[in-house]
Amino acid sequence: MFNLKIGSKILLTAVVPVILLSVILAVISIGNIRKMGNEEIELVETTMMNLKKAELSNYIDLAKTSVKHITENTSLTQEEAQQQIKETIRQLFYGADGYYFIYTYDGINILLPPPARRERGQACGMCRIRKGCSSYVSL
Repeated sequence: MFNLKIGSKILLTAVVPVILLSVILAVISIGNIRKMGNEEIELVETTMMNLKKAELSNYIDLAKTSVKHITENTSLTQEEAQQQIKETIRQLFYGADGYYFIYTYDGINILLPPPARRERGQACGMCRIRKGCSSYVSL
């Protein structure tokens, strides 16, 4: 090697592999840390989504239970029952800004949070949602 003393040659043969090994281990460790971090993020996202779905299911069950006595009352006409159900559910809130809403399968809004000025006012309701700036998506 390049006219180096024997001590320098021994030092280089000992230090270069250690530095090379350190760099390789650092790169592998960084890759593993990133992979584990991404897996942890996915796990947290999945867990949070499942918790939110369960919470939403509980709120829906609460709304159904709160109107069960109306749906089982056979002395009411369908229109009276629907109006009582709307008024009962309109009063239900969850959290600081959570509210219930009802749409028909055709996308017509039946119940919106107060103020209710948009209910049944639109012939199509949510069946045409604006996509981008120019086109509509039909549901």
